[in-house]
Amino acid sequence: MEKIFMLLVASYLVAVTSGRSLTASSGHQIKESKKSLESGRTTVTDLGELPTLHAVGIATNPNNQEQLIFADETALYELNKNSGKSEMISGQPSLGLLSMRTSADGTGLAASFKFITKIISRPSGLYIFDYDSLRKYDYDTKKVETITQLPVDSEENKPIIGVVSSDENLVYWTTTFGEGHMVMKLALDSSSTKPVLVTGGPTLIGHMELSADEEFLLLADVEMLTVEKVKIQDGEVSSVTQYQQEDFFPGAMAVNGEDLYVINREMGSVEIYDITDNQPTSRPLCDSACLDEISNPFDVIYDSVSNKVFVLDGAFHPSLPTYIFNIKSIDIGGSSVLQSPSGDVRHLMQAFSRWLSEMKSATKCLFLMVLFTLRYQHIFSTSKALISVAAVYCRVLPGMSDI
Repeated sequence: MEKIFMLLVASYLVAVTSGRSLTASSGHQIKESKKSLESGRTTVTDLGELPTLHAVGIATNPNNQEQLIFADETALYELNKNSGKSEMISGQPSLGLLSMRTSADGTGLAASFKFITKIISRPSGLYIFDYDSLRKYDYDTKKVETITQLPVDSEENKPIIGVVSSDENLVYWTTTFGEGHMVMKLALDSSSTKPVLVTGGPTLIGHMELSADEEFLLLADVEMLTVEKVKIQDGEVSSVTQYQQEDFFPGAMAVNGEDLYVINREMGSVEIYDITDNQPTSRPLCDSACLDEISNPFDVIYDSVSNKVFVLDGAFHPSLPTYIFNIKSIDIGGSSVLQSPSGDVRHLMQAFSRWLSEMKSATKCLFLMVLFTLRYQHIFSTSKALISVAAVYCRVLPGMSDI
């Protein structure tokens, strides 16, 4: 009876994989197969090396979907997603010491920046947090103008970071005072230029983001190693939720609906938290093969038009010594991103080995080979390769040498 079952299972296994080989016999169907392979996995694309040693942030260009904008400390650049070519569009190359830099409005390369800490894309232009100023770059005219001066601690002399609301009426920013921080708010559409204190604390805030509904400020506390969700109501802090876990060093953040993408500088990864959860746990942005493509993330943004996440990544080269920066495009389309296989055969073989370690008979082994085939057939180029992987692992198990 067992032999009959084995023959039936083996026949079904061959039928499944053979059918797959026959499907790939025509050119049109081969193209469809490749399309399925990409849509069923996380697609990571390296958009090219950036011509800077001090990249600090990235942003989308709503006027041109083929372009991304990135910044270093003293200049803005455009990166063509298709060609990977970069061009400086405003500012000047870094002059080194902060005391040697100037900040001046102007058009294109005539403008200058002192210390860019963050760039934020909005429909009317690119907002730039430049040391102690909020400035704006017009996509059409390429003109840079200073919107307002923002206070900076004169003793610590540290640059500020912040975020601009989607309607471009409010700006929030954080600056240090002594050993703590202050989060301030300023109405950009008001004649009053007096900032309002939102919240303050004894710890240090390194990054800031707004929730999608803009009811919460999300603050990355680089001293307490937490992300704080602060609800603002009538100028008062009404609730604070802390996101914390082991080996967590929060960096830059981005919001996609209820999902908060957070760079974990300790692990060199991007993690996702559910903003609506009061006791959130993290999950990885993508599978292990995808995360292996990220070395040392500095910034992350989400583009709703393409449904992609863009990561500013830096690989440290001790021989130079400096970082070599590039931008990684991660296609998160489809609901199977976190569940789909990575495409790395080594990881699949390890997982398959763990499953087979529990099998005690050839019948069960062959049955599991069927499940394996159905789950991972799109990873292997031929049915022979798939059967070989499964059969090798069956052979090395105790009692399986007769297969």
